[in-house]
Amino acid sequence: VLYARGSSRNITNTGTIQARNGSTGVGGEIRIDGGEVANSGTLDVSGDGARDAGTVDVIAETLTLSDESVILANSIGGAGSVNLEASDAAMVGGLVDVSSSAFRGGEFFATGENVSVDAVVNARGASGGTIKVGGDFQGTDANGLLASKTTEIGENALFDVSATVGNAGQAIVWSDGDTLFQGEARANAEGILGNGGLIEVSGKENLTFRGIVSARSEGGKAGVVLFDPGELLVGNGLTGTNEISNQTI
Repeated sequence: VLYARGSSRNITNTGTIQARNGSTGVGGEIRIDGGEVANSGTLDVSGDGARDAGTVDVIAETLTLSDESVILANSIGGAGSVNLEASDAAMVGGLVDVSSSAFRGGEFFATGENVSVDAVVNARGASGGTIKVGGDFQGTDANGLLASKTTEIGENALFDVSATVGNAGQAIVWSDGDTLFQGEARANAEGILGNGGLIEVSGKENLTFRGIVSARSEGGKAGVVLFDPGELLVGNGLTGTNEISNQTI
């Protein structure tokens, strides 16, 4: 277990922080709590071999993960979880890996008053994991996730909750105000039996969609892609790619 709490309330990591049980190889726990928290290094709670991965919790007023940031909570065995929580702004880039080769993908949560994500988040597994950005399904707080006022998903963002064997997972993007989605979300079932997952991209007031979403299934039922905003704009009249696919909509 590693806890970092800044006396000045500001914490910056440019190196590698690893938490893993040396005798068992099980991933440990990293918790960083500060005012302004910035990471351009590596936070590693991955499981060694088939050992379970651990958890990463970053709690801040303002949170910045640069494009060089790497968070690892992946494993051949049980995947871990990553929770990023900001009371003000959360800006997330880089790579977050909560995947599992043999079991269910892990969990990734990013919340704040204003949330911006331009990262690759890998929650793939034998069955798909869970990604929730800016809030929970349809803005509910059943799981204690606070809804953002604005959520922006950048062009380089990729959210993947696909499954290699069973059912795909959930990828939720929400805000109580305006949501801009320019990235890609996948909830595909790639095996012969599993069903496609759930993708929700919504803003309670406005949603601008300029991205790609897919909830296909190779052998089972297609998944669900949900848009549920007050107003919806698909594209912007400029050259670009907008693709929505779950085999049947």
